[in-house]
Amino acid sequence: MVSAAYVRKLISLALILSISALLYSSVFKNPAIRISSASDFRWKNNEHPPCNNDGESKGPLLLAVRDHDDHLSACDLSKGLGYGHRCDLQRGYTFFTFDPFLDLHVSHGMLQTGGLYDAHVHAALDFALSESGGELHCTPGSIVLDVGSNLGTLALYAAAMGCKTHAFEIQPEVACRLQMSITASNLDVTLHRKAVHSEAGKELTFGNIPNNPGGVGIVDGGQDSTRSVKSVRLDDVFGASGDIVFMKVDTEGNEFHVLKSAENLLSGQQIKYMVVEVRPSQVEMVNYLYEYGYTCSLIRDARAREAVTCRSTSLENLLIKLQRVEAFSDMFCCIGVPKKM
Repeated sequence: MVSAAYVRKLISLALILSISALLYSSVFKNPAIRISSASDFRWKNNEHPPCNNDGESKGPLLLAVRDHDDHLSACDLSKGLGYGHRCDLQRGYTFFTFDPFLDLHVSHGMLQTGGLYDAHVHAALDFALSESGGELHCTPGSIVLDVGSNLGTLALYAAAMGCKTHAFEIQPEVACRLQMSITASNLDVTLHRKAVHSEAGKELTFGNIPNNPGGVGIVDGGQDSTRSVKSVRLDDVFGASGDIVFMKVDTEGNEFHVLKSAENLLSGQQIKYMVVEVRPSQVEMVNYLYEYGYTCSLIRDARAREAVTCRSTSLENLLIKLQRVEAFSDMFCCIGVPKKM
């Protein structure tokens, strides 16, 4: 005879499975047409329907990608594999992610929106391209750096806009998914499995956050040799590369090391525009950028594309606004903007 407790367990399991199926169907098979960035806002002119329903090509596409490079065949897929397409651009692309029910942040957001995450950073790149060439496309030879690229939401977009793009990512399980995206879409992205740091050649250790790989950064004094990476300096890699039209830096608290690795590039004003993640404790880093002639403004809470622009914010006013930030924000920095005193 079946006990009442057993029946209750079966009913609970059935209910959980039903809810999971409903969520999967509503969120991923028919995703809403909206932008899902960290600040949860909509762009009037940047919304597009994701086109992630082409299940027919998943198997063959994945096999083709994994057969293309030997190191991809060793990619750790234990955290699942999601994929989607961005198709609102003149040149669309395919992107790969983690299982969005395991990575609740970047993978989830990219699959909901067809590849877009942190829309304010994309808008900053759009502004930089429009100011540099008059249209939303890279001029020949233009370079974009994505330092702390994660799954490549910005790097893939920049390459699709015709930019020669370099992405830096420290986590192998993240980097191999980005390499899958680059290979499948045949985009001009050079992926560096290196940490950008003020001192080159260091062996640096990083952590592990299963439900948020995007929150992983360098760990001081870490001992796990299986999660370590060598460091490089941007000056050493790009010293003679000409102008860098845009750089994004999101390295979970190590942003100042990245900027100090680019001392010559900054002093020579070779990096024209950049978005840098910033915390209230990083006052010295903000001062550093202003000393090199940059003017910055906080853009993470922007609610419209027009709000992402170069502003002549004084250092004093910026630091006052920064101290009101609870955890972190993003600042958009430009060279050559007259500063308010």
